[in-house]
Amino acid sequence: MDKRVEVSVVVVSYKCLMVLRLMLTSLRRSMEGIECEVFVVDNASNDGTVEYISEHYPWVTLIASDENLGFPRANNIALELCRGDVILLLNPDTVVPQHFLHNVVAHFRSRENPGAMGVNMTDGTGRYLPESKRGYTDLRTSFFKLTGLWHIAPKSPIINNYYLGQYDSEHVCPAPSLSGACMAFTRETMQRVGFFDTAYFMYSEDIDLSNRIQNTTSGNIYRGDLHIIHFKGESTPPRLRYIYHFYNSMLLFARKHEFQRHSPLVNALVYCGIRFGFVIASIRCLGNRLYQSNYNFRFPAPTLLVSDNAECITWFTHRASHEKNDITTASTDDLPSITASDRKLIVFDVDSDLDAVIATMRRLRGQVHFGFCSATAGVAFVYAGQTCRPLF
Repeated sequence: MDKRVEVSVVVVSYKCLMVLRLMLTSLRRSMEGIECEVFVVDNASNDGTVEYISEHYPWVTLIASDENLGFPRANNIALELCRGDVILLLNPDTVVPQHFLHNVVAHFRSRENPGAMGVNMTDGTGRYLPESKRGYTDLRTSFFKLTGLWHIAPKSPIINNYYLGQYDSEHVCPAPSLSGACMAFTRETMQRVGFFDTAYFMYSEDIDLSNRIQNTTSGNIYRGDLHIIHFKGESTPPRLRYIYHFYNSMLLFARKHEFQRHSPLVNALVYCGIRFGFVIASIRCLGNRLYQSNYNFRFPAPTLLVSDNAECITWFTHRASHEKNDITTASTDDLPSITASDRKLIVFDVDSDLDAVIATMRRLRGQVHFGFCSATAGVAFVYAGQTCRPLF
C-alpha cells in the first residue's frame, strides 16, 4: 500500500536553471519529516534544465514538455498526478525556509473547509512584494491599481483594495486573491473547484483560481507570518510577449467575471483602458531592456558572506578567489548588527536561517547589493538589474 503523501509540490520552470537549483535545495531541506512529492514541469527550456534535474535531483518527478504550454496548462498536467493532502504551487525563482512545509501542513490541519493560503514574499532587493495579498479585482479596484492612484492612500480599504492596504503585511488576514508564485490548497478543494483555466497563458490565472476557491470554501488566507524569497521576474523576463500575455489575461478575466455586470459603455472604456495600458507598458519594457543590456555588474569588494556552514564558507571563498576580493564572513547570529557602511555586497547562504536573512534584507534595502548562494546547489548569484547574475 502506498504511503500517505502529505504535500505535493508543483513547480513550472522555464529557462531559469540557476535559481531552480537553489529553490530545490531549499525545498529538500524543508521536506525533512514530511511525506512529500515534488513535480517539476519544464516548459521547453533550452538551458539544460531537463538534463541537469534528471541527473542531480532524482527525488523530483520531472515532466518535460516540447513546447511552452503556459503556466495553467503546465500546472494542470502535474495537478492531475498529485496525491498529497495539501498541494503547494511554487515558482522556480523562490527560496523557502527550513520549516516552511511543516508550517503549511499545520495551517490546513487547523482549519475547517480551508481556502487557499498565500505567504509573505520578499524579492532579491529586500522589497516586500505587495501582490502577496490582494483583494478581488473588480473594475473599481483595477482602476485605482492601474492608474497608480492607490499610492495616494495606500492603507485605504477602498483605494488600495488591490493590495489590501488596510492589513499589515506581517499579520494573518483574509485575502480573496493570492499569488500563484506560492499558493497552497487542499487536494479536496482542487477536486471541488477544478484546475486552472487554460484560456489564460500566464497571469491572472491565479486570481481566477483564487476567486473560485474563495467562493466555495471558508475563504482564502494570507499568512504574513510565513516568509519566502521570490526573485520576481527571473522565470518570466520582462519581454514584450509577456506583457502581451499580462494585458490579454487581464482582458480575459474582465470578460469572464466583470463584463456581464456592467453596461456596454463601461465595458468599452475598460477594453480601451487595458489596450492603452499595454501600449504604455510595452514602451517601458523597451526602455528597461536597453538599460539591462548595458548593465554590467562586477563582483564588488569588499564582500561579506553570511553563513553558518564551514563547507559553504570554504567553497565560496575558493570559487571567488580569482576575483581577488576582500571577503569576510559572519554567522546569522551577527545579522542584527550588520551594516552596509563598508560593504558593497552581502551574500547570504540560503541554507542558513532564512527568516533572519529576510529581516536583514528589509533593514538594509537600498543600501547594498544582495547575493545568494548554496554550496549544496553549487550556486552563487547576485540580484542586480532586476535579474539574477552569476557571481562566478
